[in-house]
Amino acid sequence: MTHLKEIFSQFVSPFLLNANEKERPDIQLKIDHSFDVFENSLNICKSLSLPAELVETARIAALYHDTGRFPQYSEYRTFKDSESCNHGTLGARTVLKYKLLNDLPKKQRNTILGAIALHNRSALPSFLSDELRICTEIVRDSDKIDIIKVLIPHLTGVESGNE
Repeated sequence: MTHLKEIFSQFVSPFLLNANEKERPDIQLKIDHSFDVFENSLNICKSLSLPAELVETARIAALYHDTGRFPQYSEYRTFKDSESCNHGTLGARTVLKYKLLNDLPKKQRNTILGAIALHNRSALPSFLSDELRICTEIVRDSDKIDIIKVLIPHLTGVESGNE
């Protein structure tokens, strides 16, 4: 797993280095978020008593789930999918383009790519394999847990009726 964390870090490093002073904290936040989602996924996997290979697959998908955010921001200067592109789909294409997971077995890599592409969808298709569904749901839940941590400070003092 250490090797895949290093590959991820090497991939995101140029985006951080090329960002200007104003952009750097937002890029760093996305990098930190990816590692936090990776950590969150371990606790979820432990609670599910999954086979070791499926745990590994879900955790890799969790780490790489927002890979598309970096080229998205680089090209569009926004993290808003509605103003740019679907970062899940872009993430799967980016992993393929840069061969970030080429050391993995094809079946495992395809499950990870599917989870990356689907993690931000409002609903999952009904035809997914059990393995892909489990991985995607782990990534989605790990992601939401971390997003809540980021949102809580912004919710202090919110009054009823305030969107």
